[in-house]
Amino acid sequence: MVSELQRYVDPAFVYDFKQGPAVVSDEETARQQGLNCISLAYLAIEGLYNCKLEPRLNCYETFTDYKRFPTVGCTQDIAGSLGQMITGDWVWFGGKKSQSVDSFVPQYDADGFLLNWPYSPVSHVAIYTGEKSKEYNDYLLLHATDITGGVDVWPLWRFALNPRYGYGKIRRISRLASH
Repeated sequence: MVSELQRYVDPAFVYDFKQGPAVVSDEETARQQGLNCISLAYLAIEGLYNCKLEPRLNCYETFTDYKRFPTVGCTQDIAGSLGQMITGDWVWFGGKKSQSVDSFVPQYDADGFLLNWPYSPVSHVAIYTGEKSKEYNDYLLLHATDITGGVDVWPLWRFALNPRYGYGKIRRISRLASH
């Protein structure tokens, strides 16, 4: 795994659902206060491409930012799209209560926090490390997870074991447009 991503596999990074990009602006803050999956993805993009993303965008908002994060491959052929991934691509998972993008109507509080997040089309994002596991010949994804309480690298098949990740239901694979 490239060093820009390897550095996040560190026990100092603790998972905290509320620690999104608006709160976690850098690695030091993430180490002190925790981070969630989207703040880890933001830090990874910054480390890989020296690109600082807008902190006001959270998981759903970034997922639907097709201009900045176009889809890799074809949404109808996720398996084919997996083979087109490069290091730093984002793999989006839907939760067990997820609605489709077309039917979901986001509701926000006064601070811009998504209130109906359990029904969002996406509930999680992971970053492709650019590698496959030798043991399983499966794509390795870096992510911040409440399951272990930190940042881990999992083979893709492991996401299928958990309802939090829609039993591995990939909603979209995206890539930073200009890097």
